[in-house]
Amino acid sequence: MSKNVTNLRKAGNLNEAFRVAQAALDARPDDVWCKKDMAWVLYDFAKQKATVDTKDQFVRCLDKLLEVDLPEDDDVFYNGVGFLIRGMAATMIRADKQDSAFFDVLFSRIKSLKIKKKTPVYSSLMTVMLRTKDWWKGFKAFCEWWGFENFMDEDYLGEIKEERGKIDEKSGARSEEREPRKIMPLAERAVMAYCRCLLDCGVVGDVEKFLPWLDEFSAQHKNYIYLPFYGAKLLWAAGRKDEYFAKMKVFARKKSGEFWVWDLLGDYFDDKAMRLKFFAKGLSCRSKAEMSVKLREKTAFLLMELGYEAQALSELMFVVKIREKNKWGVGRVLSGAIDGLSKKGVKPSDNNKDFFEKLSADAEQMVLGGNAKKPVNKINNNVKREESFDFEGKIKVSDGGFGFVRYDGKTIFVPANLVKDKEIADGDIVKGRYVKSFDKKKNKDGYKAVTIEN
Repeated sequence: MSKNVTNLRKAGNLNEAFRVAQAALDARPDDVWCKKDMAWVLYDFAKQKATVDTKDQFVRCLDKLLEVDLPEDDDVFYNGVGFLIRGMAATMIRADKQDSAFFDVLFSRIKSLKIKKKTPVYSSLMTVMLRTKDWWKGFKAFCEWWGFENFMDEDYLGEIKEERGKIDEKSGARSEEREPRKIMPLAERAVMAYCRCLLDCGVVGDVEKFLPWLDEFSAQHKNYIYLPFYGAKLLWAAGRKDEYFAKMKVFARKKSGEFWVWDLLGDYFDDKAMRLKFFAKGLSCRSKAEMSVKLREKTAFLLMELGYEAQALSELMFVVKIREKNKWGVGRVLSGAIDGLSKKGVKPSDNNKDFFEKLSADAEQMVLGGNAKKPVNKINNNVKREESFDFEGKIKVSDGGFGFVRYDGKTIFVPANLVKDKEIADGDIVKGRYVKSFDKKKNKDGYKAVTIEN
């Protein structure tokens, strides 16, 4: 490359650098070094225009740059252009510019780049385009062009990032303690996003074509716990509803503490009595009332249909309470149902907790089998079962297979069987419930995990 052109670029004199590079290229149009000079000058121009306000000029610079047509083995140059495009896309996203037409143009230019696959720059393009998945209609086509066989080894691994501490609701002060946050692997996020695209577009042929690959991928990455969920949803979309339930059960065993999982399982059944059992299990799970209010509402109407009017009225009144608290509005159907039951002289049940737990036993057994909840009287020979508490944090797994989690000033012991059953790795963020226990070796009280929801 010409030192003169390079020095002019470094000095920021791009117009003169362009003039010199163009003159040399006109004199020696087949000289690869003259092409390199021109390509890098155009790269600098494109870099200058990589802003929201000059995005059209950026594309024009990009087009001229690609016309230079450097050899495919110039990895430094093409990687630089790839990262430049990634940066331009990120700039648009940060500015909340959901410009689908611009991203269509950007994608067409990306396809013209001679970037090697299974490289950091190639993965970076998937990373940035993932942020457009909810509004760019071209994201599905981008995934199909990119190819899920092109992930690097590190793309299959998650990472832990530390974020700023939480803000105290009373004082408004932010905690100095850094909060660890687990980031899903790029491969997992990308495949999940593509599944959502398939569900949105509803093309059965595309779904059927993708399902065998997804089954194989899920088998290879069993720690990607949401893949069976998407596999089940795709089976439903393809009309294979019997297979849907079997696949959803696999997911439900890993997320049995989530109310919405039982909601989805319940929707599989045409039999209303069976559906109610699954909805009841969902409402027996711990969740914020605002999150489960829709499930509670449709469960209430199902209770009415099946003759459980006292329980239905109790649920309907609770739904109204939550809706009014959040100023969501109640609606005529809901208020009419309450009025109708009240006029019949129905009195609301005091508490549906025991009713739901008893009703949900069949649903638990059908999904969890031998792992269904059973009454436990003792944690060990010395300590009777006490109230359990939620916890969440990063786990340190020992060579012996057990682990420890620091949470709220406590060190919570996680038994080896839980670590093994949930396929937990050192450094994972785990969530579950713990009880007070007695440490025989140290002869003092401690804390022990009894469930893990990962």
